Amino acid sequence: MGSYAACYNFTVMKTIKNIFPLVTLAVLVAFLSLGIHATPTQAQAVVPTPTAQPDGRIIYIAQAGDTWWTISIKTGVTQEQLYSLNNTRSDDVVMEGQQILLGSITPTPVVPTSSVATPTPAVITPQASGTGNICVMLYDDINGDSSRQLDVELQLPGGAISLVNSIGTINLTASTTSEVKPACFNDLPAGDYNLSVAVPEGYNPTTNTSAPLTLKPGDQTTMNFGAQASSLLNPGGAGGTGRNPLLGIAGLVLVLAGGGMAFFIWRSRRL
Repeated sequence: MGSYAACYNFTVMKTIKNIFPLVTLAVLVAFLSLGIHATPTQAQAVVPTPTAQPDGRIIYIAQAGDTWWTISIKTGVTQEQLYSLNNTRSDDVVMEGQQILLGSITPTPVVPTSSVATPTPAVITPQASGTGNICVMLYDDINGDSSRQLDVELQLPGGAISLVNSIGTINLTASTTSEVKPACFNDLPAGDYNLSVAVPEGYNPTTNTSAPLTLKPGDQTTMNFGAQASSLLNPGGAGGTGRNPLLGIAGLVLVLAGGGMAFFIWRSRRL
């Protein structure tokens, strides 16, 4: 029995010694196979890629747990640049959802689909049509109040009238006469005009001598200009005393009469 047991143990040990390398090799191959095809137990973090805004700014939206360091790692922008761009410091806390400026780019201009410009139709402003009349009364402003007294202050002859339109296509002149009715320019096209007068010699104007006016189709416009005789404004004339010459004559008559009376009294006493 002892010899048999010893032989059996020898056989078993030899068998184990022969198959051990094969088992070791099988275990090693299985382990390597499991290591190559193993699924990672921790999912990789997904970092959203910031895109430029319409104004060219590149914004990163802070996630939960973000710091300036983690944002720098995720975006590739240094912490110093982040501080400068966002006007912040290293000890400032990053809040979830906070907009972090990473930089800016020049927005790409939108190129129209067609480079051929569409012509804009010309806008034609309708012009006023029709005609009207402009009349001028240069009256003798006797009382000098710059307001014409009808049937008393009549037209002065010898005055010059000038009428021009704003675009320079009409330039008309006329002279006043002693007629009661004013001087008129008839059948004038509607539009803007400037009217001016020159008073005759020996008169001074009591109103403005020019006036702008707008003539509408069918209008009958009359403009009154006043002038007063220079003798009424300055009876003494240039360098005169301003006294009425009739008063001077009356004074001279009184002086002569007084002298004659004094001579008559003196003569009576001598006799």
